[in-house]
Amino acid sequence: MDNFKFKPKDQHSGTHMIDKSDINIEISSDYYEAYLTINFNDTFTSISKEDLLDVIEKKHISYGINYDVIEEIIKNKRSITKFLIAKGNKHKNGEDGKITYNFDINDSPRPSLSESGKADHKNLNIIHKVKKGEILGSRTSPTDGTEGITVTGKTIKGKPGKLLNLKPGKNTILSNDTNYLIANQNGFIKIVDERVCVIPILEINSDVGVSTGNIHFNGKIIVNGNVEKGYTIESEDEIEIYGIVEGSKIIATGDIRIHQGANNGASIISDNNITVKFMEGCIVRCGKKLICEAVLHCDIESKEELIVNEGKGLIVGGRIKVRKKITAKNIGSQIGTLTKLQLGIDDSLLSEYKNINDIIKQLKDNIGKLNQAITMLQPQVKLKSNDSKLNSMLEKSLSTKKQYLNKLKVNEIELNNILKIIDELKSAKISSDIIHTGVKIKINNSYYNPRSILKNVILMKDEGEIRALPKV
Repeated sequence: MDNFKFKPKDQHSGTHMIDKSDINIEISSDYYEAYLTINFNDTFTSISKEDLLDVIEKKHISYGINYDVIEEIIKNKRSITKFLIAKGNKHKNGEDGKITYNFDINDSPRPSLSESGKADHKNLNIIHKVKKGEILGSRTSPTDGTEGITVTGKTIKGKPGKLLNLKPGKNTILSNDTNYLIANQNGFIKIVDERVCVIPILEINSDVGVSTGNIHFNGKIIVNGNVEKGYTIESEDEIEIYGIVEGSKIIATGDIRIHQGANNGASIISDNNITVKFMEGCIVRCGKKLICEAVLHCDIESKEELIVNEGKGLIVGGRIKVRKKITAKNIGSQIGTLTKLQLGIDDSLLSEYKNINDIIKQLKDNIGKLNQAITMLQPQVKLKSNDSKLNSMLEKSLSTKKQYLNKLKVNEIELNNILKIIDELKSAKISSDIIHTGVKIKINNSYYNPRSILKNVILMKDEGEIRALPKV
């Protein structure tokens, strides 16, 4: 900055007045701040308020002027360098909208933590499963910018924030206001080309083990490898495994198909059908039909049938409980391996029957008590129609009776279904090409132990005892 120039000495006042051209004012590049530089060389140098304001005005500065500083400069003749003499009100740009996902978009395997903080390497959290209707993500609206005023009095508008868009992919949809991303099907989340998709089938192209951890999914699961010992696969749909299941747990609401086999204490549980090439030393709970080529030393319960008539068609050892029918080529072994077969009515069915009977009895008792109360209340309400308490009691009794009658109807239907099943199970049977000694058979409440090898027979209860009838 150039040196200050002074006016000639005022012979009357004894002071020098700073030339206005020597007052330096700098305005910042964004016009929101103005800085003053002025130097009083001695006590005889002065400046008037009018001159200083005139310089400020010629710089077109009209907003945010610090008049207190100006008064102090004039009074105290204090030199200053780049002192903030005026300050505007800065504009603010709006904030961009944000997208928040209700799942972790990081697909890398990571162990879950127990309450103690210990890592569980069997549960690696690599699958984000969702249900239809579940909200997967949401967005917030951007904010508007706020206006600013420069020191020169110019209004600057703040830019509004950007609106970010949720990107629906396969089997996902946007809400009507486009602010929510929603799953349109059960499945697992997968990001494809920056879009959120829900895939109804989970396909694993490797063994289930250390690299995958346990698998829990609400859609169909396909495993193109084996399932290693100690791991669990669980689905609310079907499970199909092309390898061997060894000492692991397979649980499904739908069908289970294991193309090779299962052994070493594997547990296989399905509400529907199970198909396995062979089973050895397995625990099986099947809601419908169980189909296999060989069953060795297994603990099996099936609510419908066990079919072992392909390949060798062996049932050897173990404990097998099937309600309707067992079909096999060979049951037992030449060395008399203990093999227990139970058909017909089982304990769980009897328990269901008893529980529903108890519920029906209780409902009927409650309905009877309500009928008595209603019979007493109805004439009283007729006599005292304005009595709100009596009316309320009658309405409540009638409403409760209606609820109980609906529950009674549902349970009576269920009881009839169980009675039909019990009636069907009277004809439970075993069909086999060969049954060896060492096989112990129970059909309903009757027992049968073959004393010699039976060939091409059907075993079923007839006239109170189990009889071996020739296969037709």
